[in-house]
Amino acid sequence: LADAADASRPLSYVNQAFEAFFGYRAAEALGRPAAGLVVAESAAAERLFREPAAQLQLRAQRKDGSTAHVEVAVGAVRSTDGRVTHWVLAFSDRTELEELRARLNALGALAGR
Repeated sequence: LADAADASRPLSYVNQAFEAFFGYRAAEALGRPAAGLVVAESAAAERLFREPAAQLQLRAQRKDGSTAHVEVAVGAVRSTDGRVTHWVLAFSDRTELEELRARLNALGALAGR
């Protein structure tokens, strides 16, 4: 979860799956900007909250510096008066899919020679 009241969208909750995938313990992640913490590309980070309810394909940065391909779905949590209070970010690992796609493209390029 990211806090919508703060312009930097700091993380206010992370689950164990987040910790395992990104390598950050909750204590390290909470309070830090969601986009800047895990999104490897600044242009993609800017799109993250501008296109809510969208599913974006992004490169994510793990704590150890490695990059992962992820699909991120962003949804709004609203208060009873309709105000957005939090953003829910759901990450889906697409790294293996992207690696296979790159191998197929390389094989296709070799076959075309």
